Amino acid sequence: MKNQQAFIPAGWNHFQIPDQSGQRYLITGGNSGLGLAAATELTRKGAHVTITARSDEKGERALSISGAAEFIAMDLTD
Repeated sequence: MKNQQAFIPAGWNHFQIPDQSGQRYLITGGNSGLGLAAATELTRKGAHVTITARSDEKGERALSISGAAEFIAMDLTD
């Protein structure tokens, strides 16, 4: 496969994400920033989302914000 870049059309936004029922996602760093935003929007669209974070405190906080299904404590620096 040749080098391809992702293309996001101008004017695209999260309202255009189709139904994600039956889809499963694992989002590393899902406790803040882009990861938290992705977890929130995918959950709103019906996906089963698992997030990871370095601590239980951060993970539990992110679960309450995003509505994700589950959290795994994972410190990728270890």
